[in-house]
Amino acid sequence: MGTGVRVCLLTTSFPRHAGDHSGSFILGLTRALAERGVRMTVVAPQGREPASSHEEVDGVLVERFTYFLPRRLQRLCYGSGIPTNIRRCRLLVLQIPFLLWGFLRRGLAVSRDCDLIHAHWSLAGVAGLIISRLRGVPLVLTIYGAEIFSLQGALPVRFAVNRADFVTTISRYTLSKISAVAHPRAVAVIPFGVNAEKCAPVDPSISARLREQLGIPRERLVVLTVGRLVERKGVQYLIEAMPLILQAVDAHLVVAGSGPLHDQLSVRATQLGVKDHVTFTGLIPDDLLTALYKMAAVFVLPSIVDHTGDTEGLGVVLLEAMANGAPVVASRVGGITDVVVDGVSGYLVEPADSERLAEKLIAVLQHPEARMALGQQGQQWVQERFSWDRIASQTLQVYEQVLIDQRCKSTKVHGL
Repeated sequence: MGTGVRVCLLTTSFPRHAGDHSGSFILGLTRALAERGVRMTVVAPQGREPASSHEEVDGVLVERFTYFLPRRLQRLCYGSGIPTNIRRCRLLVLQIPFLLWGFLRRGLAVSRDCDLIHAHWSLAGVAGLIISRLRGVPLVLTIYGAEIFSLQGALPVRFAVNRADFVTTISRYTLSKISAVAHPRAVAVIPFGVNAEKCAPVDPSISARLREQLGIPRERLVVLTVGRLVERKGVQYLIEAMPLILQAVDAHLVVAGSGPLHDQLSVRATQLGVKDHVTFTGLIPDDLLTALYKMAAVFVLPSIVDHTGDTEGLGVVLLEAMANGAPVVASRVGGITDVVVDGVSGYLVEPADSERLAEKLIAVLQHPEARMALGQQGQQWVQERFSWDRIASQTLQVYEQVLIDQRCKSTKVHGL
């Protein structure tokens, strides 16, 4: 199954240009499905800066629409994501009807010949539900992390979750959250995959040059974390672990990413006297990010549950780090436990505990052979369970099921 199936995929986030990380996992999924013969058309909003309205990316047709004018005020999507964007500026709620209308207008045009609608994130799901009913085709809805915490108070969103023909989500954790506030007809856990370009071989000279550019002495072991500098990433606890780590190991923390907490975290490193052992890189292009993963003696994702209840739905950077052979240490929160099995594919520590985090990192850094073995085990774990080929196969099984169910319903109706 797969060849010739026509899918209209609605998403509030999709890469707008080369090097854009927004919704990169959606690109990974659509590309893998297209390789299996699925005819994919993506419908996504424009960002503040114009991107191509019609293009083909790796065999996937992409249709982008403008939903608010002037375009410089079009700030609901992208950046930190819709829930966070709204928390920062409540007026962005007023753009939601315009976004939904944009999805409906472009989605209805694109879906004329489609066999099913696949919506990613709940707002796209609301539009997807309307389009699927108007077109008489099934709706598959994929729900992620932060949006789950708004489900209880958002009747249209819960309505879409309850009415979708099939709901997929990225981890057992997100499944439990969905089940607590909504009642989907059919549901399955299908995680992200890892993009091949994120774990390509890296010329050693590139890594050496990058280390020099970042000012990291050759003898220091690199502790790496990657992600937006926001509360739920828990980077402050990793920085607070550094004084303890430095008492035992000559290490250097690299924080790759940008975000609103940058200045606060930089000040904290200075206060703790570890400024010379912490480097903030800002946003990193994919090729250098891969080099960073290869350079890391250990990768850390010290996530927490933030004050809104938001946490990691899965942790795509964990998958990328593990795919590159980096041993990982992560917090025991959210969907991380679907990726990291303690002592098998990595190590887990309790969240918001700098002392325990330091102890675990010291143990990893002080034992190079065990560290290498852990990295190899994690790499194998990801290759076996999180390849895009495997994820595409699981997604196609969902498509097949909803299309069979649709045909059965149609047969029953015509048989009455």
